[in-house]
This record gives sequence, structure tokens and C-alpha cells, in this order.
Amino acid sequence: MRGRIFELAVGAQLLQLSGELFYWREKNAEVDFVFRYQGKLYAIEVKSARRKSAKGLEVFSRQFPEAGTIILTTENFPIFSEDPIEFLTALG
Repeated sequence: MRGRIFELAVGAQLLQLSGELFYWREKNAEVDFVFRYQGKLYAIEVKSARRKSAKGLEVFSRQFPEAGTIILTTENFPIFSEDPIEFLTALG
């Protein structure tokens, strides 16, 4: 339940921004959020637990090598929530 709530919090913040928000899945690989902002793609995987598998990001990156990839955790969420656009553009 904690993971779903954390993912909803991230999604709510992304929805408030002036970009396009998507979910991506291909077979068994998925990315929680794909955010397009000013022509740039950001693939965002949200992880609330210690296990931080990035399989979905790896598959997405092979198909969209120009995209920035980010694993958003409870540790870096406070920085993200202060200024999501600055956070994404600095990391991705």
C-alpha cells in the first residue's frame, strides 16, 4: 500500500506541471511515468522499497535512447517535490 500511495503522490505532482504524462508498458517491462516536457522525454520509476529494479527503465532506454531516466525514491522525493522541473532536467 505504501508504494501505491507514494506513486500517487509523484503522479499528482507531475500532473500539476505543464507537460504530458504517460504510462508505458511493453510485455513484462513497465515504467511508472513517462513525462514529456519541452520536447524532452523523462522515464520515471517510483520506488518506495529497498528493491530498486530498473528493468523497465532499461527496456525503455533501448527504445528511446534520448530519454532521461530517473529512479525516484523516498530519499530523493523531498528534492523532487521542491521543484520537479529542476529535479528532472538536472538528472535526466
